[in-house]
Amino acid sequence: MGSNIDLPVVRTGRSRRWSTLAYAASVLAPLAFLLIAGVARRWMSDDGFINLRVVRNILDGYGPVFNVGERVECVTSPLWIALLTLAGATRLPLEPCATWLGIALGVGGAVAATRAALDLAAAPRELRQALANGIVPLGASVFVVLPPVWDFLSSGLENGLSYFWIGVTSAATSRLARLSDDFPLHVTRRAPLLRAAVVAGLGPLVRPDLALAASLFLAVLLAIAMRGREPKGRRTIAVAVVATAAAAPLTYQVFRMGYYALVSPNTALAKEAFESRWAQGGAYLYNFVGTYVLAVPFAVVLVVTLLALWRGLRERRSMSVLAAAAPLIAGVATVLYVVRVGGDFMHGRMLLPGTFLVLVAVWVVPVRHEGERVAVALLRIAGVVVVLGWAGICAALLRVPEANQNNIGDERRWYVSQSKVANPVTLEDYRSFYFYAEGQTLQAMAKAMCPKGETRCRRSLFIDQPEFGRLWPEVSERPLAEGAVAPGTVMVGARVAVGLMGYMLGPEVHLVDRAGLADPVASRLVLQHRGRPGHEKGLPNAWLVARFTEPAAHEDSRVSAARRALRCGALRDLQPAVRGPLGPARFLGNVVRAWEFGSLRIPTDPWEAEERFCGVHGPDLTLRGGSGGDRFQLECRDGVAALGVMRSSKQTVARLEVECRSLAVAKVGSHDQGQVLRLVCNDGEVPMGLHGKAGDLLDTVGLLCASSGNAQPSPTEAIGGSGGTPWRLACPVGATLVGVAGRAGDLIDAVGPMCAAVP
Repeated sequence: MGSNIDLPVVRTGRSRRWSTLAYAASVLAPLAFLLIAGVARRWMSDDGFINLRVVRNILDGYGPVFNVGERVECVTSPLWIALLTLAGATRLPLEPCATWLGIALGVGGAVAATRAALDLAAAPRELRQALANGIVPLGASVFVVLPPVWDFLSSGLENGLSYFWIGVTSAATSRLARLSDDFPLHVTRRAPLLRAAVVAGLGPLVRPDLALAASLFLAVLLAIAMRGREPKGRRTIAVAVVATAAAAPLTYQVFRMGYYALVSPNTALAKEAFESRWAQGGAYLYNFVGTYVLAVPFAVVLVVTLLALWRGLRERRSMSVLAAAAPLIAGVATVLYVVRVGGDFMHGRMLLPGTFLVLVAVWVVPVRHEGERVAVALLRIAGVVVVLGWAGICAALLRVPEANQNNIGDERRWYVSQSKVANPVTLEDYRSFYFYAEGQTLQAMAKAMCPKGETRCRRSLFIDQPEFGRLWPEVSERPLAEGAVAPGTVMVGARVAVGLMGYMLGPEVHLVDRAGLADPVASRLVLQHRGRPGHEKGLPNAWLVARFTEPAAHEDSRVSAARRALRCGALRDLQPAVRGPLGPARFLGNVVRAWEFGSLRIPTDPWEAEERFCGVHGPDLTLRGGSGGDRFQLECRDGVAALGVMRSSKQTVARLEVECRSLAVAKVGSHDQGQVLRLVCNDGEVPMGLHGKAGDLLDTVGLLCASSGNAQPSPTEAIGGSGGTPWRLACPVGATLVGVAGRAGDLIDAVGPMCAAVP
């Protein structure tokens, strides 16, 4: 017996015909509304452009990467990337392809949900009567009127694919469950079970957080598969179903571990998705549920769902009950997971798949079942009326009152306002957006470094964001180190929002994602403070210079510390794992160490990173002064004693410079007004420490000098202002001053001596 049951609609009169039309209208109305709303609000998000840059790199032969030559999984939906790649292979523009494909898949998922709900609503012998009595949309009326659903049906992200997978998997499972209940002694054929298992197994490839939903759907399929079989046959079919479902996700997981050296997408590291953040997640849930007063429709949905489950239990339709309960449980669990990790920065987006799962079993419901009590039917009808009334109000009036609340943004509204285009989809639609202007700046820099027609290029790192740490010397262009990037790369730049700019710049520019979604180092930075989800990490400039340029004769000590850290321990091994040639040995090595690389975290402070990975304990620094400023170290190399400290000052010490015997000079502080003075020890003496006065800033500074063998250093005259509390910090016996450390901004906040054993 086949798995498809098609029953004709009996038309015995005009009333039957009208009831059939009413049924068709009730099914089609939400689908049409969803399609119209999705088309009317089509757009492309910055994260959507990240997907498109990866797709273009695949089509150009560079692999599924964001930056050529650096294996980082910056996407969360491998299956969505695969579909976009197939669409891009047709040579059609990627932006419209992604937009329309998302809309089509989302509407297709709603169609499949309708089929699933009909299978669960009535047994075959009752379906004819249900058609005549009428079927109304319940879950559909809730889902299709939510503005975030309209916004993220397109956007270049995988939401539409998520709905499609949920709908198709639910439909396949519900059809088999209904067949098993109607013919309990009939052994369900292997082929439809295995086809449904293949579809269910794709869940983790749609989104990793759909793995739980996939597991619950698979459990239902296993229950259906083993029903009516002998013990030996049960084991055989169970192994076949599980193996079929697991084949695709396990194959990709092995690929992920060997290719990217990770057990999860890199985005999970950047967002610290394995940590709990219930307070922010609660705010994210309330931002969604409270805005649309979702307590009202979900109360009705819960009552109707429980009535349906109770009816199924009374009628001993156990498989249909399992098929209806699985998406409900999966939806609640998915929402709880999103809340646990802190939600997202995009209003409602991450909660939409869980919402769809909760609603799919009651997407449409019959007005009344045959033999049902009138009171129960009236309760269901009243609930549907309440939901339809709420749906009208939601669709017409309920909107996010502010563009940004609790670090949660109404993304589409913001992008439309910034681009000044009603439906910004292509790059050209964003010409008025400042992301586009920044991309043009980087593009112009890259063209200047490698003018068209010239064979020799000035391949450089370009840094233009001092808010991520001012470095000495303050130059925006630094030559790239040999082998630091792919051979065809002209320039390395860095931004926080890298989607639109990355797609605009192409493979010639290695665009570092400071927030970490697409960068192997930034994603592993230790999270210092919680803020806007997905935007809590920021890669300092010191790490950029250390990773992509050759060591300079005179460079900021933070850069030197970062260079040393990159050459030690697991941080050293990470570089070839994601950048080196990928042969069989490297692939297997990455598989073995994927969990280790996933748990690797890098202190943002280069000196802390050096201590962690190299086992080198930095100097025990005691500082005097205020608490502001950024940390600095000015150190002479190879233990060469400092001859003096120079500075420029009026009321405070504004700039410090360390002069070494090799005549190397480093400095901190950018305030250059005032008299320039020079501190030196007398002939035959070496600096042994520092003294001066300090308050909230460093007011004065001087040297402590001593002759060889003299353990009692004497102070030189201090230079600076007249305020502050006196202080004195001397190196221990047998050590000499080799540099200074402290904290500084435009002025010097605090300072202390760096000491080393006398060579």
